[in-house]
Amino acid sequence: MKNTFYFIIAILFTLTACKDEPLEPKLSPLADEIKSYMFNVNSFWVYENPITLQRDSIYIISVLHDTIMKTFPHSTGGIYNEIYQINMKSTFYNDEYNDYLVYSYIKRNGGGEFGELGQPIYWIYSAIGDEFNGATIVDMISNLEIEGNTFNNIKKMKITKAEQYQQEFDFDTYLYFVDGVGIVKKEYAITPDSMEVWNLVKWNVKLYNQNL
Repeated sequence: MKNTFYFIIAILFTLTACKDEPLEPKLSPLADEIKSYMFNVNSFWVYENPITLQRDSIYIISVLHDTIMKTFPHSTGGIYNEIYQINMKSTFYNDEYNDYLVYSYIKRNGGGEFGELGQPIYWIYSAIGDEFNGATIVDMISNLEIEGNTFNNIKKMKITKAEQYQQEFDFDTYLYFVDGVGIVKKEYAITPDSMEVWNLVKWNVKLYNQNL
């Protein structure tokens, strides 16, 4: 009987010790495929309106490579997301914004304590027709010529103004993405019969390659 009593006490002590012992936080890293959009400072993109011939230069002001809490702290130590925030400026619109990479997504003006902010504009998986928070994959283009440059494997995204999770675009917007380059074409549906187009004409990209 005495041995049984000591055995029970030992079990209770073990369970208590395990409960109080802090566990290592778990990291949810950026997907490998999204890392081709981790552009670093000194990267820039120049777009031209083919009708007006006006140009807009986009350049990177700064970047942030960090982790954020994915869930509230609890006994398992919580789960952290790796994030990469690219702070940029448009010279034509005199506008500053960020592209926010988290797991397999890019969000426009993302952030927040748990990464809850931002309008999705791109993700790496899924198929044509898939939609998430107002963004839709509308086409996968094998090759496309833009201003004398040929781009391969383009993913065309549509952001529907009325369905945005976070209001970032004033019109229904089409963005053409190419891995390792970024956005190569932008289309804004100003009216049902009028599309404002900006084509990539010049660019220089540098990828960020440092680990956390």
